[in-house]
Amino acid sequence: MTDTNPTDKLGSILRAALRRALDEDCRQRIERPVDRPVYADWWEPGDAKTAAEADLQIIRATKADFDRYIAENWSDDLMDCEADDLIREHNLPPKLRACLR
Repeated sequence: MTDTNPTDKLGSILRAALRRALDEDCRQRIERPVDRPVYADWWEPGDAKTAAEADLQIIRATKADFDRYIAENWSDDLMDCEADDLIREHNLPPKLRACLR
């Protein structure tokens, strides 16, 4: 019996990576105490902004960063890092890097 083509695994690998990211986000939301932010770990009770406002600040800043990355073509570097991580994690041939970008 021969091994399957490594590209055949990409769909399941990418689905699993997305599932892990979504599960982690969900876990953070479920485990956070009431009236605490999900993402703004610097926020403290009594701060001028509410926990929700602090989270929105993080979300907007992250979106602005990604918009800048795309506008300045930095997204290639980010995608290369993600692709390299998946290649190492799943012991895939480096030639698949382009497929994962």
